Amino acid sequence: MEFLRHHALAVSLSALLHVALAVALTVGLLDLPSRQRARSPVEEVAIQATVVDETMIRQEMERLDRLEQEELRQQQEQERLAQERAAEARRQLEEEERRLED
Repeated sequence: MEFLRHHALAVSLSALLHVALAVALTVGLLDLPSRQRARSPVEEVAIQATVVDETMIRQEMERLDRLEQEELRQQQEQERLAQERAAEARRQLEEEERRLED
């Protein structure tokens, strides 16, 4: 009891604070459903999506790989033909130079 007499103000303020906190929480929780109803409706955004089968993706990747390999093969073939033409032109030039020297 002596503790209460020495700290009467602190104990009273603490008790008052606890009661006020309990009242505030109770009123807040009781008022919560009405606040949820009062909110404006949330707009839902529709997401358009397309489902793609993994095998279709794999097939398309393989098709693109084949196209890329074919383009590479054609490019290599064109380079080979160009080198052959250049070599033939050099050979003809050398023959012509030898013919003119004789």
